[in-house]
Amino acid sequence: MTRNTLVNENGARPPASHHWREQRVLLNALAFIGAAMLISGCRFNPPIVGLRPVSPPVMFGQESFWKSTPPRILFAKVDSVQPMLKWQAFPAARDLAADEQGRLKGIGSVSYDLKIWQVAPNGSKSTLVYAREELPQPEHRVEKSLAQQTRFCWTVRARFELNGELRVTPWSFSQLPAPPNLWHYPRRIEETTPMGYFSFRTP
Repeated sequence: MTRNTLVNENGARPPASHHWREQRVLLNALAFIGAAMLISGCRFNPPIVGLRPVSPPVMFGQESFWKSTPPRILFAKVDSVQPMLKWQAFPAARDLAADEQGRLKGIGSVSYDLKIWQVAPNGSKSTLVYAREELPQPEHRVEKSLAQQTRFCWTVRARFELNGELRVTPWSFSQLPAPPNLWHYPRRIEETTPMGYFSFRTP
């Protein structure tokens, strides 16, 4: 599930709508279903705000089926210290199909911003080590060698013009793990740390 919210460059959002309330109920249900799946040792694709990653894919679950570790976004293994990252193009075809008012037809000059954080071995700290702006395609091979056998988190957003005004989508992040109070679910972007973004591990 992907939710692309149009915001201006300063992060302003449109007011809540009936459609958003429906999504809140649906995401609440997904959180409870996900908890039940985790009890049985399953891994699954979590609901995403923003552009969904394509490669490496994002998975939510437990690192080991044999240890009672808390469920989290798993660190996907990549085959290079300069990995190729791919994500959903903006606007998505299904977003255009659902755009009954034709707002998205005025979109142009689409590019993408990317950020990567290096995660400390104990997971207590993350440091921004790579950033690119205005990438022309929904994919990017990291242009410098990252540290070997190290965990990283990453996120991406679309930058575009709509009727002559510069706008961006939210930085992409996972709605799971859910915040402690499910009545405030889904998670807001200001509540998200880099560990709530997508993850990979270098060889």
